[in-house]
Amino acid sequence: MRVINPMEVRYTFPGSVAVGVDLLTGRIFKLSARDAYHGSLLGKITVGMPCKQAKENVPKLYFDETHSLLRIPDEEGVCLEVAEEDPLEETVWNSKIDSITIIETTIYQEMRCRQWE
Repeated sequence: MRVINPMEVRYTFPGSVAVGVDLLTGRIFKLSARDAYHGSLLGKITVGMPCKQAKENVPKLYFDETHSLLRIPDEEGVCLEVAEEDPLEETVWNSKIDSITIIETTIYQEMRCRQWE
């Protein structure tokens, strides 16, 4: 278990899955498939793949600077994370995908709103 910030704790299971939990409510809001995951997103993106290659495979892929995540329009709650903490757009495309993540957006937005209260 690792406290990420005052709102989130993350449980990581060896090699495969990380679970994000809202510390205030105890609700799970994030599931991340990590390096032991052998599946793919949309049949085109895999964990460990260079972000540049993922962008070539899925041209709609973009860097969401506000949340420091890679996203695909029309794929609500699905994102890609890199190992670097708070990457910049200039550097993210030279990184590798660390996880394919699903976020429950309602809980995530509630957490972000509380953060600014």
